[in-house]
Amino acid sequence: MIEAFASVFIQEVATTRRGDIVRLVVAEGPRFPDIADFYYREVVSRGLGGMRALIELGVARGEIKQKNLARFPQILVAPAIVAVIWQSLFSRHAPLDANEMFRVHLDLIFANGGRHDFVAQDLFENDGHPGRAGARRRAERCNDRKDPAFRAGSKPT
Repeated sequence: MIEAFASVFIQEVATTRRGDIVRLVVAEGPRFPDIADFYYREVVSRGLGGMRALIELGVARGEIKQKNLARFPQILVAPAIVAVIWQSLFSRHAPLDANEMFRVHLDLIFANGGRHDFVAQDLFENDGHPGRAGARRRAERCNDRKDPAFRAGSKPT
């Protein structure tokens, strides 16, 4: 599932004009905090909530051994952000195989146990397309939880 996330992110964001939005928010967010706040609220918090929910599912199924990974889903998505920045600034000098970089990243994270191909079916809807709506619903379910440690955008206690 995590590899599927990376593949979809790289295909749909890092290598498209959508990546320019991410780069713009990173570059200009400090000068325009309202834009950064909006992007966090509408995109980042939902994505982190969805990743957190999927990590928790993997932990519950025994497919992820690092239980603290759910506290820091940013660790998993960091290479995706690096890929966006790299593609827009340095790819003409040194092309980046973002998918391979992500696989290496996952191998490093899961070297002490766990699978990084867990719950692949949870990313895709019945029609076989990347589950954008499904990911959104999972993030919303995570946002609806009563425990503030699991709500997207909240800090774990």
